[in-house]
Amino acid sequence: MNCSDMRTRISRLLSMLFVGIAVVLSSMARPACGQTISFLRELGLRYQQAGGVAVDATGVYTVGWEGADYRSAVGMVRKHDARGNELWSRRFENNPLSNVAVDAAGGVYVVGAWSSLEGDAIISKLSSQGNLLWTRQAGRGAGALLATDNSGIYMAWTPAEGPQRGVVIRKYTAEGDVLWTARPVFSQTSFEYSIALAANATGVYLASSGAVDQRSTSFLRGFTAGGQELWTRRFVDGNPGRLAADASSIYVVDVWPGFLRKYSLGGDELWMR
Repeated sequence: MNCSDMRTRISRLLSMLFVGIAVVLSSMARPACGQTISFLRELGLRYQQAGGVAVDATGVYTVGWEGADYRSAVGMVRKHDARGNELWSRRFENNPLSNVAVDAAGGVYVVGAWSSLEGDAIISKLSSQGNLLWTRQAGRGAGALLATDNSGIYMAWTPAEGPQRGVVIRKYTAEGDVLWTARPVFSQTSFEYSIALAANATGVYLASSGAVDQRSTSFLRGFTAGGQELWTRRFVDGNPGRLAADASSIYVVDVWPGFLRKYSLGGDELWMR
């Protein structure tokens, strides 16, 4: 290669580099097309980890935990208005909060403990103004989740006690009374921990992960609103991470490999994208 060709190649490479830098800088200078950011708020003393978000007609609720490490974890729930202004916050000492949900009557429900931080499994109800109405203890555990429907509040978690580490689902009234407690059917050699929970007018749906016969596996289960387990689907090619349910279907997003799946309320897979 002669000097002229080398100078030409270097010139082209530098031109391409400058064009690339210009594209990156231009993309940083403005938001993506079609997107408008209404507000961006740093949540005060930042969450060490954020646990969940819920919204109603009066505002947006977030939960998580703060502190130098899990040994000094303080659970926090905060409410912001639609413009991002913080309206109130409440601390839960030694209870890192993992999920939040709201009901149609204005109740705000929070749970702990965290998925990786075993501690006291609790469920608490607050008013939309941030007043603590009640708290119920569910024993030691981890991975607490919440879902609500018009008939009650569902909590799922993995208890720390007992020879088997299986997921428990419990249904409460809005006043904090226990309606029922259910344990999914699992083998003597398995353990499970809760991943996601969703509910609709016909039932409640649980995604979980664990091990059966020392092999990692994941499940999707359907229960009636009365706590009867109707069906179980075992995943062999996915790892469910989030659930949503409407009046006719259940939607599952895999953490890996990133599929979106649609199921009927009877547990039949309708499609995968």
